[in-house]
Amino acid sequence: MKKIGFVGLGNMGTGMAINLQKSGFQVLAYDLNKDKIKELEKDGITGCDSIKEVVEQVDDAIITMVRNREQTESVIFGENGISSANRSDVTVVVMSTLNPTIMSELEEDVTKANFSIIDAPVSGSLSGADNGSLAIFASGKSELRSKLNPYFEAMGTHVFDLGEEIGAGQAAKLANNLLLGINMVGISEAVKFGDSYGLEESDILKIVEVSTGNSWAANNWGEIKEYKNNGTLDAIYKDLTSVISESTKRKTFVPVSGLVLNVLHNSMDDEK
Repeated sequence: MKKIGFVGLGNMGTGMAINLQKSGFQVLAYDLNKDKIKELEKDGITGCDSIKEVVEQVDDAIITMVRNREQTESVIFGENGISSANRSDVTVVVMSTLNPTIMSELEEDVTKANFSIIDAPVSGSLSGADNGSLAIFASGKSELRSKLNPYFEAMGTHVFDLGEEIGAGQAAKLANNLLLGINMVGISEAVKFGDSYGLEESDILKIVEVSTGNSWAANNWGEIKEYKNNGTLDAIYKDLTSVISESTKRKTFVPVSGLVLNVLHNSMDDEK
């Protein structure tokens, strides 16, 4: 049984790790939440006391699924992190959503440390992680992507091969989340507009589902309405902030993203 490492057993990571295990891989996992590791041991996942211990036992790869750059760098370069195991044959698979600039800088640091990295953020929300139906946006060295593909297929139903340049996967994920943010705000305003004429939210959603305004956000509005600060809503806000900063660097004009970011900012303030 091939051994794969996994760091970051949050809401998304838990489902992804379980699906890897169900697909015939032995998952070696680490998370700061020891109770979460114990909980997943019933699914056959092996918990480890440190990231270094994970890396020492895997065959060829370790997946990171943490919240941001700081956590990713800590997993890779921190005390007892990935680099401390001195495994030049192990590939770090970054499945968190960061941004292209961060991934490029991580690649430089990882290359200096004499091991490899692949960029592979995901989309599909919690339901996709649990059902193994994620979309995965992979970029990096082609031979590594080919070797990692069986892991990707265990977690997702759509694996996109986006070429050799690290960061292309992140760009694809940010493009998707830009559109998600636009659609979220659009559905919210459509429901509000309909309500002003006495139309029920459920009727608006049924109409949109069979009409030209349909989208993933409309079809999953019940789930989206439960998005909270310090969770998915916060992650989308972070991604839209990255869209604006990356677009500024490339002189790409994306004015709607700024409007959506402002609406999300106000809605997050209202929740406090």
